[in-house]
Order: sequence, then structure tokens, then C-alpha cells
Amino acid sequence: MSQCNNNGFSILEAVVAIFIVAVILVSVMFAVTSFNGNNQKNLIQQCLIDANNYITGLCNAEILSNSTIHVGSYQCGNTIVTNTINGTNASSFQCSAQAGSCADFTIKSSIGTHSFSKIVRICR
Repeated sequence: MSQCNNNGFSILEAVVAIFIVAVILVSVMFAVTSFNGNNQKNLIQQCLIDANNYITGLCNAEILSNSTIHVGSYQCGNTIVTNTINGTNASSFQCSAQAGSCADFTIKSSIGTHSFSKIVRICR
């Protein structure tokens, strides 16, 4: 009959087990940090689009009511989005179009180095 070795794990088996666990942990951590980075980019992108659409709506309403809108900044959660219309970063801006005509406006929203801009044609 053969004898069983009941001495436990060898040092090589322990090193291999630790290596396998370390590879799994590194893979999981990479996936989590990658997801977090993508989530942050999506949040910034959505804030920029929301701020831009907000200013577009204000400008459209301002043309219809002949009033002045306040461009300035837009708060998205804890983030402040800076807005400009036609390059003007004033606290107030008057979107104007002659009756029966259209006007083009370049609306830009920025957070740090990220920005989103679009050209909007609003008709009266």
C-alpha cells in the first residue's frame, strides 16, 4: 500500500494559489475603475447636453416674448456648467430675430476641458 503525505500544502502550491487570487483581484479592480471612469464621462456629457438644451429653450422663449435671458451658469448636481451664446459669456443675453425671420445662435456649454456646442436656428 502507498502512504499518504499529510504534511499540508507545499510552498509552491501556496505561491500558485496566491498568484491566482491576485490575478482575479486585479481583474476585478480594473473592471470597477474602468466602469467608474466611463460613468463619470457619461455624467459630464449628459450635463453638457442638458445645459445646452436648457439655454436653447430659454433663447426660444425669449424670442417669442421679447425679453432678456440669463445665460451664465447651469448647475447639474454638484457641477457648474458655463454657457455662452455666440461667444458671449455675459450674465444676460438677448436672443433676437426680426418678425417673420430666423436667427442662428451658437450655444456652447463647458465643464473644465469638456465642451458641447451646437448651432440653433430659431424663427419668429
